Amino acid sequence: MNWDPTATRVLLRSTSQRLGQIQERIDSQGQITRRDIATLLQQNNTALARAKAQNLIQDDAMGDLLEVLEMHVSEIIEHLGELDEGSVSRF
Repeated sequence: MNWDPTATRVLLRSTSQRLGQIQERIDSQGQITRRDIATLLQQNNTALARAKAQNLIQDDAMGDLLEVLEMHVSEIIEHLGELDEGSVSRF
């Protein structure tokens, strides 16, 4: 079984792109939730605002995790390019 670095690189780029899309969606939803929390606090509905804030904290942590994961995938792509260049120069 042969390893195909080009196919791997394509898959990793696709993965990185998808991670970015998911992160953008989470960030967008977070902005809406922040406005909802502000409205709930103005209405003195602190219980629901607190619950939304807790969910927002978890979503923000997930967004941060996705960002780190996307950076690592990009770094792996760079290293694959370096490995590919190194194997070409040896032959």
